[in-house]
Amino acid sequence: MLQVVQISLKNKDPLKFKASVVSISQTLVPVVKYVNQENPIVLFNCQDSPSISLLDVSALNNYVALYFDKDGERFIYRGASSPFDENENNSLVQSHYKLVLFIPYPLDFNIMEIKSINIAYSNATLNWPNALDSNYHFKIPLASVKNYNLEVLNPLKIQTVSNEEFLKIDDLLPLFMETVHGINPSLNSLHFLAKEKCVKYATIQKSYLSGYYHGITIYEYGQNDSSPRIIDKKNETYI
Repeated sequence: MLQVVQISLKNKDPLKFKASVVSISQTLVPVVKYVNQENPIVLFNCQDSPSISLLDVSALNNYVALYFDKDGERFIYRGASSPFDENENNSLVQSHYKLVLFIPYPLDFNIMEIKSINIAYSNATLNWPNALDSNYHFKIPLASVKNYNLEVLNPLKIQTVSNEEFLKIDDLLPLFMETVHGINPSLNSLHFLAKEKCVKYATIQKSYLSGYYHGITIYEYGQNDSSPRIIDKKNETYI
């Protein structure tokens, strides 16, 4: 997925460009599978991968890898590789860094000036609403409609209903907003209903600070379940 990546520089304006963001969890990463003419700049998110990743850079020509590690809420620059040349013996590179940016070489900025990297997320580029099963239809309560950006969520089939209709079990899935501070509206009433019959509902994951919607999760909660079960999930690559 393409995201706007920003590199902060010392004593200079930050650089912004589009990069394909790829989350990896495997030990061996075939870099050339992701770096191509369509996606010349690729940021690998290695936070879910083993402590050491092996980056297969064979056949990669005129590229350099920039390494970043998390420090609080930022990803700080930790160093760079030597330029890769497909004619040299550079088949595997070890990395223990959390973010690795592959970018064409030579660069039009000084590597020594790099401070940190971050992603400028935008709701305008969300992919998951269109990827969600078209059979899902949602409802939100009138009292909480201000908490939902319906212009952004337009690809979803959402109806605004009364508070009573919101908790009624029907073909519309109650849609809740989830941030690091909890879920709104409260799930308590819905979970109480699950003691009598199976209920389905959805939560949208939202960044509390930026307001960025980065995914949706569909749950099912039955009488014999000790907790809700995830039956579907769609996410952006969110770092």
